Amino acid sequence: LVLVVIGSALTSATDRAEEHKVTLKDLLFLVVTTFGYILYSALPKVPLLAHTSSVAIFLPEALGIFGGIAIYQLCTEGVTPFKQKPQYTNITAGFSWGIGTFAYIMAAQQLGVTTAFIFAQLNVLVATLGGVTILREKKDKFEMWCTLIGLALIIAGAIATTFAK
Repeated sequence: LVLVVIGSALTSATDRAEEHKVTLKDLLFLVVTTFGYILYSALPKVPLLAHTSSVAIFLPEALGIFGGIAIYQLCTEGVTPFKQKPQYTNITAGFSWGIGTFAYIMAAQQLGVTTAFIFAQLNVLVATLGGVTILREKKDKFEMWCTLIGLALIIAGAIATTFAK
């Protein structure tokens, strides 16, 4: 699991010369979203819901995530984002994400949270390689090496986790 987390972090490494400032707002956002992700990840295995169908869990989770995003947008930018056309055209990506989430919920119930998490993190492979090849994302030599090492660690971590049982 540690290999997967380190690998995921490496795939987003940027050039060392760039300066990044972390603000209190960024930190608060990270804490809140981390708590939400932990809740979202563990929900399918909560004893009260462990024997509930994946379909029954999906809608309340989706509504909770939508509500959280709406509250975040209202608190940070007011109603402006809700008046922008790109917000509504991005719904397609949201549906795609929803399909992946539904698969994650089913996998978490059937295989356990750890294994489902590992499989979900393998999406980093597709997203990263797609970004570099299809979207022609620019990476310098350092960033590309970090990305390739990160992808190798994700694969190694996924393989090690599946055999750890």
